Amino acid sequence: MKKKVVGTSWRSVSRLFALTFYLTLWLGSSLVPLAQFDGESPESSSEIPDRADWLFDQRAYPLGYIPMNARLNALNQLDALTQNQSLALAPVQGNLWTGLGPAPVGINQPWSGRVDTIAADPGNANHWLIGAASGGIWETFDNGSTWVPKTDAQKSLAMGAIAFAPSNPNIVYAGTGDAVFACSYFGAGLLKSTDGSNSWTLLATSTFANTSFNKIKVHPSDANTLLATTINFSYAGRGCDSAPSVPPSGLFKSTDGGNNWTLKLPGEATDLEIDPTNFNRQYAGIGDPTGSSLNGVYRSTDAGETWVPIIGPWTTAFGGVGVVKLALAPSNPNVIYVSIQDANNGVGTDSGLLGLWRTSNAFDPIPLWTQVPTGSTDNNTGVYGYCGWNFGFNTAQPNCAYDHYVIVDPTDPNTLYAGGISLWQCSACNAKFPAWSEVSRIRSSNGIHADQQTATWRGNRLIVGNDGGVWSTTDAGVTWINHNTNLSITQLFAGALHPTDPNFALAGGVDNGTEKFTGTSTWPLVFEADGADVAISSTKPNTDWAVVIQYLRVFRTKNGGGGFSEADDGIDRTGARIISPVQKCPTDDNVFIAGNKSVWRINSFFSALSPVWFSDSPNPLDSTASPTRQFITALAFAPSDPTCSTYVAASAAGKIFLTTNGGTSWSGDISAGVPDRYVTDLAFAPTNANILYATLSGFDEGTPGTPGHLFKTVNALAVSPNWTNISPNVNIPFNTLVIDAVNPSLIHIGTDVGILKTNDGGNTWSVLATNSGLPNVAVFDLEVNNATGTLMAFTHGRGVFRVQSQSVPPPGTPALVHLARDTGNFYSDGSFNSGRSAGGAFNAGFGADVAEWVQVSESLGPGDVVELDIKHPGKYHKASSSYSKMVSGVVSSQPGMTLANPPGTWVKNKSKTQALLVLMGRAMVKASSENGPIHPGDLLVSSSRPGYAMRCSDLRLCEGAIIGKALGALNEHQKEGFILALVTAH
Repeated sequence: MKKKVVGTSWRSVSRLFALTFYLTLWLGSSLVPLAQFDGESPESSSEIPDRADWLFDQRAYPLGYIPMNARLNALNQLDALTQNQSLALAPVQGNLWTGLGPAPVGINQPWSGRVDTIAADPGNANHWLIGAASGGIWETFDNGSTWVPKTDAQKSLAMGAIAFAPSNPNIVYAGTGDAVFACSYFGAGLLKSTDGSNSWTLLATSTFANTSFNKIKVHPSDANTLLATTINFSYAGRGCDSAPSVPPSGLFKSTDGGNNWTLKLPGEATDLEIDPTNFNRQYAGIGDPTGSSLNGVYRSTDAGETWVPIIGPWTTAFGGVGVVKLALAPSNPNVIYVSIQDANNGVGTDSGLLGLWRTSNAFDPIPLWTQVPTGSTDNNTGVYGYCGWNFGFNTAQPNCAYDHYVIVDPTDPNTLYAGGISLWQCSACNAKFPAWSEVSRIRSSNGIHADQQTATWRGNRLIVGNDGGVWSTTDAGVTWINHNTNLSITQLFAGALHPTDPNFALAGGVDNGTEKFTGTSTWPLVFEADGADVAISSTKPNTDWAVVIQYLRVFRTKNGGGGFSEADDGIDRTGARIISPVQKCPTDDNVFIAGNKSVWRINSFFSALSPVWFSDSPNPLDSTASPTRQFITALAFAPSDPTCSTYVAASAAGKIFLTTNGGTSWSGDISAGVPDRYVTDLAFAPTNANILYATLSGFDEGTPGTPGHLFKTVNALAVSPNWTNISPNVNIPFNTLVIDAVNPSLIHIGTDVGILKTNDGGNTWSVLATNSGLPNVAVFDLEVNNATGTLMAFTHGRGVFRVQSQSVPPPGTPALVHLARDTGNFYSDGSFNSGRSAGGAFNAGFGADVAEWVQVSESLGPGDVVELDIKHPGKYHKASSSYSKMVSGVVSSQPGMTLANPPGTWVKNKSKTQALLVLMGRAMVKASSENGPIHPGDLLVSSSRPGYAMRCSDLRLCEGAIIGKALGALNEHQKEGFILALVTAH
């Protein structure tokens, strides 16, 4: 972000991955009211390829594809960088992240984010696992009332399939990758757990590189035998992962617990059904949404070893076979339903329903198929079906390649549920005229979210996942139970912070509108549309906000969200990308710029009765680029220019242009020395317009000889600036950067795999990883508020995380508040010292623990696990043995409150003979994986390495030795590191 003083500038949306919003009829009116209920809008089929192309293009340019195992390789580079970090860089005040939600969004009909897969434990009806589009696996043991993330430290948080082994539910398989037919995040392989999801091992990374799982089925009596379907999709000639030698997609089989796999059926494998009474009998669907000679329905009678195509009415139906979805009746496995998307109207244009067919003799030599009428699900058009008709708006919205599934009632083979935009029930589905009813009640407070993705049965409970999260019903949809409390999986694009209130922020997210943070994990909805960018006025932050949605549509409110009006008159949006950059000047709330192929400006955004923008650059600005690469990807104002006259713009061809006179004239391309890749973000130094940074997407393979993703110039205003690569050795798209206003050498970078940080202007880098509370998730926006010392990360899949920035004045510097000399001082870090000769002092800092000064017999550092030193009574030293009964706690890294401070001293003015011992609360702990990986919830004890904790694996030994409970994770690839823990008294 270029603002660096929150609430005073606009966040570029060019680096945001946006799903789209079907505009309601009232959206074009002069005033759009605040959402009257917590509703949502389904995906528009015409926009799905546009946002997919936007996400893919910036990462693939100029290579044309995503390199094999790119994310996995980058995470390995991060691991290496982490290992090189000195433990002296303890994750103290600047590294401790706290999740803020949204968990959930909305109040009347709360939701969370897109859920692609659900698995219910066959041995425990209350135990479920869900997989989010890019938010990882979450677990509940109370029927969805509360959830815990289980895979934040894994190589991929995009999840497509989860399955328990029926014969041993402690064995769980999870297929990574977001299996939607669009350019989304690929997977990294297969995750396997043998302890009920507490720990995971990544398998088959080469077999499933750059692919996504969508179904896993495990043998009912052999936990080592399983089948999986994957997709590896390219559409309309644009390959989402057409890297050279990319592994094939299709139906795979493993007989050794997922270690080795054999391809049994090639193609875009979209579904798999297996007879629960006879594993030999199986059906599979191959369904490229744009059509393929491989597409169709297949059957196996030898446990998936061989497959033969099933000739059915769909082969002669008007249209073509696209995505194939299957549903087998558990109570009568001979009954199977086949639902097929029309490939002749595939992704990019239209995506209606080819038809729904049913058979009651699925495993006879020649099954007999009957078409099930679906006319009532699409207003009797006979084209769109349940997955192509927006019943809430009574209009065609063909999404059958995106939200589409069928599932049969477990006790009645004639009752079918079909998921599309809405969820439909077909009763008497074997009759000539079946009865269809819409049971989801989209857009009502007692219904569910739009865009259905997955469903599973647990007894008589139907659990559904959609673009808004998880719901269940036990009465066929008459009533719905919402399961989105504390489920933080929202895919956010950008955010804005209040200039003075740390508990006030706005964020825009996919399928979940624009929501407001008010200090709790529940974020109320303020604008009902697919959110993108947001801005908060610095002078009237409680009332004046701005919102941008797709194709460069801009809205404003001047009454705190009570109503929004469209405020983009004058902008030529012809050919606008689905995500286009907009920026607000840091020093003037009324000045905005926006980018299509040219730059547009307005000087009266909030003050004008009817805001009108004007052209502010040549059209196109980058006239030398090909027409498809002329659009603008990033914009930035120079905060040091109070006249809002100095700003830069970047094109999709990787070129950068600058003006110093408000657009009256523009420089030529000033990017010589920067690799020819997609520019995602630009930022000037807070007080010096000559210092300019640029972050790049894509991969180093696309520009051989010129690697790097972060570049800096110190003479940006020169005719030919000189650029320097200051990137760390991590080959992954960089999406956003933020520069600290107090210390410009402190820079945070948001990447596709988390956050990187430098304290010295790029000379050295550290990783803010899972041991500091931040998941391995894509970060699309970073916002800092120097007034409150708050840094927020807006992630694409795990909501928002907050940390105390290091931009506050140095510790010990008196703040503005000063009490009487004999009473004491407040300090900028939150500490208070009484100053009385006979008094004490305490500290009320940013941390979350209560600590006491104690005497030590050796020098101790933050996070050290300590025990009583029997050789020096009354003193403490590092715990030096496993399961020590003398263990007393850990040394605080950033206390929330300290006790027993001598008068007249600040909290850190201590000699090496003393240390802060955590009495209770959350604190960072040095940890070792010598006793296995550590996961949230594990009990911690001392390890054999002095000063380090490990997980407790034997409760008999743990008695009397427990330090506390792990809140963070230490994965199997990390020998040691810091984790967050809840330290409790023995």
